[in-house]
Amino acid sequence: MTVQTHEALDRTLLKFGLRRTTKLAGIGKSIGGNIYLHRQYEWSLPWTSLARAKMYLSPDFAYDIIKYNTKTGHLSFVECSDFDILDEPSLGFVCLVRPELDNKVKIIKPCGFIYHHKWQFVTNNYKGFDVIKSKLRSIAWVGLAGVDKSRIGQKEYWETNVVPRIREVDE
Repeated sequence: MTVQTHEALDRTLLKFGLRRTTKLAGIGKSIGGNIYLHRQYEWSLPWTSLARAKMYLSPDFAYDIIKYNTKTGHLSFVECSDFDILDEPSLGFVCLVRPELDNKVKIIKPCGFIYHHKWQFVTNNYKGFDVIKSKLRSIAWVGLAGVDKSRIGQKEYWETNVVPRIREVDE
């Protein structure tokens, strides 16, 4: 078995257009003007906006992921209790705080969505899961033909149409 380094894996991932964002201290996954990161790295977000938004969270709301919209300043706090456990963790309740509406809060119920490439949400030295294994998982599926990338965020589609093929690649 070959020992993989972060640097070698990052070079391979970059061939697929996968890397952590270069914004916010180089931590996070960037998609469509949104940056997703684990709460451990919330210090990289604009502090004033984050502190103001957190004032509107219920004290018992346990979030694991933060989604920051760089265009609007919206902050979404996402329950993702299986983030460290599953390869593609699922979204729980989401608390969206919108500053342009006087920090109006909107609660969004879980609707069967998952996250991919969770290694992008953290740094290489994150202790909650094996970051190298997560990068290898991304490499194993991202090049598969016939995958509808517009539907991979739906857990049912993912588990039916992609996961069985990843197992074939891994074996």
